[in-house]
Amino acid sequence: MADMSVEEEEVVNSRGDAKNAESTDEEIHLRLDIETKNGKCMCDDSLIQLGNNLDPPPAHSNTRPYDAQGRPTWVSEIFLKLSIIDKKLSKINEINVKLERVMQKVHTVEAEMDNLKKTSGNMGNAKGSLRKTSDEVKGQISELAKAQKTMEDTITDLQCRSMRDNLLFFGLAEYRGDRREKCAALISDFCETQLDLPHIGENIERAHRIGKVDQERDKPRPIVVKFSSYRIREKVRENAPKLAGTRFSIQEQFPKKIQEARSKLYPIMNEARRNQKRASLIRDKLYINGEEYIPESANT
Repeated sequence: MADMSVEEEEVVNSRGDAKNAESTDEEIHLRLDIETKNGKCMCDDSLIQLGNNLDPPPAHSNTRPYDAQGRPTWVSEIFLKLSIIDKKLSKINEINVKLERVMQKVHTVEAEMDNLKKTSGNMGNAKGSLRKTSDEVKGQISELAKAQKTMEDTITDLQCRSMRDNLLFFGLAEYRGDRREKCAALISDFCETQLDLPHIGENIERAHRIGKVDQERDKPRPIVVKFSSYRIREKVRENAPKLAGTRFSIQEQFPKKIQEARSKLYPIMNEARRNQKRASLIRDKLYINGEEYIPESANT
């Protein structure tokens, strides 16, 4: 070294510094530790390649820029880019977490939809069963209604048969004293004096007043009379027209249902007779000129 000139010595020193710089850069490339959000990991060949792409200053250059921490600027650039990558990865992770939550909600909705489909299927089966049951109940109700009507008609017919020998007498003064009224004797005397039918009393099985006493109007209650036979009853009824113009009247006795129907037909029968038509009531049926009268309400 003593034999070297000053210029040669400077060349040797500059070459040594460059070699040392190159050795330092290679060591940084090989041992650079990088911290990420998942911990500490060793730099791989891709990061070394990233450092090589930053084009560090040539070894023979006398200018070596460093940052505030004493590291070469190209190394700082590596850390900067790694920081940007880390932020992007962090955002990707956040997106993944949100996506997982969305997928969980989707799975939950799908499960609920499956349950709804099953429930809907069960409800459909239940609805079909209820409809079938409802139809069966309606059929049973219809059958019961028919049976009830048949029973009512049967009862009405039996009542009519039991009243077949009865007549109702209206307008006869009612005795309201302490002693019991003798209705059979009253009817016998009435038939003899008003209808010219003597000895009717011998064919009366029983007679009595019906209905509630009307104290305010002081109107006599009708007397129901059961005769010994239908023939005697008809004999008395056929003489009823002799009572026209008096306060007395005689009618056949019918069950309440038939009597209500006859009350609605009386005005129509009287109107037909005023128009010189043959009209007669048989139980709850009205016949005009031989044809049964059908109310308009029954046709609608």
